[in-house]
Amino acid sequence: MLNQTVLFMSLILQIAIVLTNLKMHLLTSKICRVRSICLK
Repeated sequence: MLNQTVLFMSLILQIAIVLTNLKMHLLTSKICRVRSICLK
């Protein structure tokens, strides 16, 4: 039972990390796009 809980927690943690990375990636790409527009 404890093992299942640990697996579940690690799964949630992995999903949270992936979502955070995705959010950061979208944010940086948006900033890069704005910067390139400003440079032009």
